[in-house]
Amino acid sequence: MVPVTTHQLCLRTQPPPAPGVFQADWPEGLSPTLLHKITRLAWTIFSVIVFPIGIYYLIRIALLHGVIAPCVLPAAGKKDWGENGEDLDMLRNDLKTRLSAENIAIQTPDGATLDAMFCPGSSQKVVLYVFGNMGCYEKYGVDVVNEIRRLAGDDIGVLLFNPRGVNRSVGSFSLEGLPLDAYSAAEYLIHEKNILPRHLLFYGHSLGGAYGAIGAHMTQLKYPNEPISIVNDRSFSHIAKVVDEKLTRLGRAVVLMLWTFGFNLDPRKAWNELKGRKIVVCDKKDEVICYPSSFDRFAKRHTSTENAWRVKLRSSDDEFFVHSRRCTDEEAAALGYQMRLALDLPSWDLAINRKFVKPIKI
Repeated sequence: MVPVTTHQLCLRTQPPPAPGVFQADWPEGLSPTLLHKITRLAWTIFSVIVFPIGIYYLIRIALLHGVIAPCVLPAAGKKDWGENGEDLDMLRNDLKTRLSAENIAIQTPDGATLDAMFCPGSSQKVVLYVFGNMGCYEKYGVDVVNEIRRLAGDDIGVLLFNPRGVNRSVGSFSLEGLPLDAYSAAEYLIHEKNILPRHLLFYGHSLGGAYGAIGAHMTQLKYPNEPISIVNDRSFSHIAKVVDEKLTRLGRAVVLMLWTFGFNLDPRKAWNELKGRKIVVCDKKDEVICYPSSFDRFAKRHTSTENAWRVKLRSSDDEFFVHSRRCTDEEAAALGYQMRLALDLPSWDLAINRKFVKPIKI
């Protein structure tokens, strides 16, 4: 199992969703039982009574909302205006008009409500895009959908969602809750749009690559006979490794603090247990995710299943912001070819430059 447990998830009894809001069920094995809820309530009361434990939880809450959330998901908390004063309603309407998008609401099993946009394609094949740090569909949705279709074809549908706490999505930030957001978005596609799980491709960029992989694994557990596929685009092996690399001398101390208070996001086991096509996009000149902490480095050394592929981006020394740049035409051809295979679509008759794409050998 991935490192997300019912003990970590919000176990409140949730009200039924509002009319028109899709309600996702709990993933396989994570649905809280009545006994677990009672045990959790008893533990909460005990932690309040016993002073040291209560202090521990107060410190944990303060760190989560005062330090971790602003660093990991700084877009959380913005509701009506973008960071540069953009009118988000205007951007939403623009996305609807330009891409014939449908605005939808999805309630997660633990009670968060996600604001999402579905951009239909002519096929019943869909890319579920999972934004990274600072991502939201209002600001980047049009560019993301156009790039996905540039890579994999105009017949592809795309689902975009804002994670809990971002803009109009409701819910408190938690590292354990983010994978539930990705899983719930997949459940919407499967149950409301009749998309077969094998015709759904998770595409996670940066932070989204990490929690998207864990969300994809939740989907895999629920549909064990379906191959669930994923693109992991310039992401990290686990969040503690990124901190250690970025903060050098302070890194070890901060990592110890993260582990002590249960703050971690580790997609490695989830990746290895997915049964579909697995694609890693990497760039050794990435200035945000240093290569030693990149998911690509982990995948090359520890991937334990077949059908895993590596698409290597090749940035020049003077490239601006390598972490989020668009693919060149050759890179796009290699990545798009893999994406269409993952979606069980006819592959284009393209001359793929083998220097950009290689299988990850077991």
